[in-house]
Amino acid sequence: LCARGHSVGVVKPIQSGARADDPDGDAMLLKRWTGVSEPAEKIAPYSFAAPLAPLVAAELEGRAVDRVQAVARVRAIAERYEAVVVEGAGGFLVPVGEDWTIADLAAALGLPVLVVARPGLGTVNHTALSVLAARRLGVEPLGVVLNGAADESSPDNARLIERLTGVPVLGHTPLLEGELTGERLRMLVEANVDVGALAGAAIRSREVVHV
Repeated sequence: LCARGHSVGVVKPIQSGARADDPDGDAMLLKRWTGVSEPAEKIAPYSFAAPLAPLVAAELEGRAVDRVQAVARVRAIAERYEAVVVEGAGGFLVPVGEDWTIADLAAALGLPVLVVARPGLGTVNHTALSVLAARRLGVEPLGVVLNGAADESSPDNARLIERLTGVPVLGHTPLLEGELTGERLRMLVEANVDVGALAGAAIRSREVVHV
């Protein structure tokens, strides 16, 4: 999107397994790869040290994620850009609070959703269940991307996912080795993913969430 001339924000509202300013954590990786000026604490407003489900990681620190505040912080970043990409945490049904999950956050934000799935054995079941979980809350996935595709089963899995869910598989990103940079990732996505479909949805809605 940035390469196409759009201003794009990134946010991972809930991060566990690393503090916001951890150089190897998702917030700092997003900041480095995209070149956004937002401080890491705004990219990941809720971050927890333990690599556990956010609900459990927060409880270990005597904290809790406020659903209203989480939505508000995403909106605050979204207002400053043409589009914002929101990264989830672990999957649709990962618990964030006592009575809500990542799926509830996506529903509250009203975002088009991109399901990022593993490519190999078990992905058809897991991806179909993710789509069902999203639809149960009134969220219709925009598409699926199979991430880290390294075996010949990926095309068959993609066809089955499309047949079972009716959701298009927009691409397959290969398994990568070596240093990752923003430019390398951009070229990878441009070569392997239907960026046009994502860009159109993002600019129409101004936002995209990826889980």
